[in-house]
Amino acid sequence: MSSRNILGYLLGALLFVALMPTLMWLASGMPQIVHIGALRASVTGLLIIGGLSLSVWTIVYMKRRGKGNPMDAFGHEVAPRTQHLMTEGPYRLNRNPMLTGTLTYLAGFVVWLWTWQSAVVWVAFSSSCCCRWSARKSACDATSERNMMHTADAHAGFRHY
Repeated sequence: MSSRNILGYLLGALLFVALMPTLMWLASGMPQIVHIGALRASVTGLLIIGGLSLSVWTIVYMKRRGKGNPMDAFGHEVAPRTQHLMTEGPYRLNRNPMLTGTLTYLAGFVVWLWTWQSAVVWVAFSSSCCCRWSARKSACDATSERNMMHTADAHAGFRHY
């Protein structure tokens, strides 16, 4: 595995697995999180484990089938991007399973902390991720449409007999 791949995985782990939950905890006033009750602990565990499992599955699938990695930072490629379109595995569930897993994982911390401040951090982070993903998707869709129109124009004179 190349150093770029390792850097991408480390940045992802640092940002999504460590930094965001810490930010939620700090924004909540650093509450004690030892005794939360059985129901809340169960829901927290399901969300955290489920979110991490979906994210790890997506990363492994992306590396094996897509022949690349998911990580770029602030518009810069940290690790080589995927080379193949992925429509199976976690991608048959939704279009962005990595984001779904991350947001589910972080929702577990909102339930664990149970403060409005952690919920605000989650909503702000979710909104920024979804808006950025939606803008990128729109740009990709516009590019694809232009490419399809160019191809159609190039083949307009071609006829099958």
